[in-house]
Amino acid sequence: MIQVEPCLSEEGLSTFYQGYYSNRKSRTKLSQQRCLQYTIDSQYISKFISSGSILDVGCSDGSFLRSLPTSFVKHGIDIELDSVTSSVDDTLTLHSGFFPDSKHFSDNSFDLITFRGVIEHLRNPSIFIDKAFQLLKPAGIIYFCATPNVVSPTAQIFKNRWNQWHPIEHPNLFSVKTLQTLLLPSRFNLVDSAYPYLDTPYASPENDLSILLSEVHNPTDIKSPPFWGTMLSAVFKSIA
Repeated sequence: MIQVEPCLSEEGLSTFYQGYYSNRKSRTKLSQQRCLQYTIDSQYISKFISSGSILDVGCSDGSFLRSLPTSFVKHGIDIELDSVTSSVDDTLTLHSGFFPDSKHFSDNSFDLITFRGVIEHLRNPSIFIDKAFQLLKPAGIIYFCATPNVVSPTAQIFKNRWNQWHPIEHPNLFSVKTLQTLLLPSRFNLVDSAYPYLDTPYASPENDLSILLSEVHNPTDIKSPPFWGTMLSAVFKSIA
């Protein structure tokens, strides 16, 4: 496992993320790209499950949930109250609070729990996985996406200039293998994994490859570009 030490306490992280989502939404181009990526991530998980009850952990205003098929009964939870209360949508049920302590949900009540761009932000991700395992139905699915892949080529070459290296925001960094370790083989099986790049709105293959090759031969101080393998998606099914 790869963890940043020291890292902020839960209280420190909560303070840091106040206003985080509103600041992200104010960046128009990135918001548009993110919405396109929501569709890609939604299409990927729909290959494995297409209906049932879903909980999105770190749901923000529910934008990712909206990209999922209407055949899902959609729930979300986020620690930032403003992002949840700003969403008015009768197709979603959103809650605010710290997910591991939440009393909003019953055990064995969800077919799918998603962590989109979330697990790397958590100071103690194991307690989130414990809670998810408790809430999932037998053979329920956990879906990670928009997750930085710490064994990617860009992470290895650019190191602390990797575009996903954020010591405050990302106190834990993962690969598919370490996600398997976190989830415990006795509780979850890996169903599939993928590394979306070419079809994403962030890809510029010729330019990105040129930057990486140049960096290999003539190191600079720039951050890494988007690239194959930088972000991962992984689907795990609980063992009934």
